[in-house]
Amino acid sequence: MNTIILPTFSGRKEVSLADIVRLEGAGNYTEFILNDGQRLIFSKTIALFEEQFPFPFVRIHKSCIVNLAYLTETWKRGKKQLSMHDGTEVPISRRRRKEVRLQVQQFSRQNVVIG
Repeated sequence: MNTIILPTFSGRKEVSLADIVRLEGAGNYTEFILNDGQRLIFSKTIALFEEQFPFPFVRIHKSCIVNLAYLTETWKRGKKQLSMHDGTEVPISRRRRKEVRLQVQQFSRQNVVIG
C-alpha cells in the first residue's frame, strides 16, 4: 500500500504515504500534515487511521502518529520528543517512550533519516 484514498467534500483524494509527515488527532477529527506543508482534515478518529498505516508510521501519543522518515535526528538518551523535518517538536507519551525508541532505532538501522 503506497497510497491512501481519503473522502473529501468534492469526492476522494489520493495521498501518497511517503508524503505524510504526521497525523494529529483532535476528538473525532484527524489532521494530515504533508511534506509540502499542506494540511488536510478528515472526520475520522486517529485510531481508525492507525490501523491502516504500516511501519514507519508510529503512534507516539494518544493524538499523534509520525512518519519516522521525516525525523531530523536519531534517538538520544532521555529524549522526550521527536524533531521533525518541518521544525516541529512532537512530544512522546511516557507510556510509549520505550516502544518508540525501539522503532526509531530499527528505522535508523534500515534507512537514512531526512535532515
